[in-house]
Amino acid sequence: MGVGIGGASLVDNLLFAQHARGAATPAHLEQIERVMAMGDEAASGLLPTAGNRFHLVDSTEQFADELITDIDDAQHHFNFTVYGAHPGAPDGPISDRVISAAERRANEGLPVTATLDEVGSGLLLGKRERREFIERMRDNHIDTIVRRLPRPWNNPLHEAWRSVDHRKSFEIDGRIEWHGGMNLVDAWAPWHDFMQRVEGPAAAQAGALLAGRWRDLGGEVTPERMEVLRRGLMSPVDDASFATRLLTDGTKHRRELSDTFIAGARAAEQRFILTDPYLSDPRAMDEVIATARRLGPSAELFVSPKVTTGGQAQDLFTDPLRRAWAWEFADAGGQVHSLPRFSHGKGWVMDDVAGIGSHNKDRSSIRFSHENLMATNDPVAVQQVLDGFDRQRTVASLATQDVVEGWRHLARARDVFNLQY
Repeated sequence: MGVGIGGASLVDNLLFAQHARGAATPAHLEQIERVMAMGDEAASGLLPTAGNRFHLVDSTEQFADELITDIDDAQHHFNFTVYGAHPGAPDGPISDRVISAAERRANEGLPVTATLDEVGSGLLLGKRERREFIERMRDNHIDTIVRRLPRPWNNPLHEAWRSVDHRKSFEIDGRIEWHGGMNLVDAWAPWHDFMQRVEGPAAAQAGALLAGRWRDLGGEVTPERMEVLRRGLMSPVDDASFATRLLTDGTKHRRELSDTFIAGARAAEQRFILTDPYLSDPRAMDEVIATARRLGPSAELFVSPKVTTGGQAQDLFTDPLRRAWAWEFADAGGQVHSLPRFSHGKGWVMDDVAGIGSHNKDRSSIRFSHENLMATNDPVAVQQVLDGFDRQRTVASLATQDVVEGWRHLARARDVFNLQY
C-alpha cells in the first residue's frame, strides 16, 4: 500500500517525521522481525528511523575503494544483492576488486551472502562464463543465490517475466549499507552514477530486507545475523532530529516506492529535481510533467545522451523516449539539462527531501521490479545530493528551445504508437 500525501508538509507525510525522534522503538523492532521471518512481502510501511549518517559518491572507483574498506573492516557479516555482477579483470575498476575482497573475507571465515539477478548478470556475459563465475564465488565460500526468471514451460503468463531484482544494496554488520545505481560490471563503470552510504539504524532495516529476500529465495537466515541486525537497529550514530525512510517495491501488488515517488511529485511546492536514465512510464511521467507545469523553472530534469559504452542495446529505444518526455517537461515550463555522457544515477530532491536508490521511471521499475531507495530530510544528506546535481550542471548544457523543439516529433511518435519501456 502506497504512502498517501495529504495537506501537511511533504516531510511530515513522506517521512512520518513525528515517529522518527530518538532511538528506534519496539514497533521498529517488530517490523524487522516480521520482514526477516516472512520475507520481502512484509516490507511495506517500514517506519522511518533517526540517527543516520550519509555519504554520497558519484565515482565508480571511489565507491569500490570505500566499499572494500568497509568489507575489510567487517566484524560479523557482509550481505549484498545486485542486479548485475561480472567476474571482471584483475586490473578493472570495480567487478573483480569487490568480488575478490568479499572472497578474501569469506575465506577468512566471515559470513558472506550474495543474491544476483539472472537477467542483469547475464547481460554481456555468456552462460558458461556466468556459471563459472558463480562456481568461483561458491568455491570461495560466498553463499550465492541467483534469482532466476520462471521458465516459460512452467508459467508463461507469470508476472516475473516483466520483473527483475534491480536493487544494488550492500550491507555490513547491520551498521553500514550502500545503495544506488552502481552494479559490479566493469563495462558500465564509465557511466556517471550515484551510490549513497548510510550508517545507522536505516542500514539495519536494509539488512533485514536483504535477509527477508534471502529467505524468500531459499536461503537460511542465521540467528546470529538476525541478532546483529537487531542491535544495529537500536544504535543511532548521529543527530536524531532528522528522519530517514527506506522505501521498497516488491511484486506488482507492493509498489510503495513507486506510489510514494508519484505522490511526492504531486505534493512538491518549492522545488523538484530529477535525474534518471530511463523516463518512459506514463503513470510516473505524467505526474512529473504536471509538477513542471506547476513549479516552472523550479522543476529541473537531467537528460542523458545515448549510451556509448556498456552494450545497452535497449537504448536505441529508450533514448528517444527520454527525449520525448524531456520535450514535454520543457514545454510545461521546467528546465532540462542535457548531459554530455550517459548518467545511470537515479536521484531526486523534492522540497527539503532527497532520495537516492535503484528506481527508474520506466515501466519495469514503476510497475514490476524489486527496487529500493532511501529518502531523508537530513539537511547534510540533502545538501550532498544537491552538490551532486551541481556537479552535473557544471558539465551539462541547458537545453535551448531550438534543441528541445527538435524532440517534439519524438513525443508525437510516442503518443501515436503508445510507446513505453
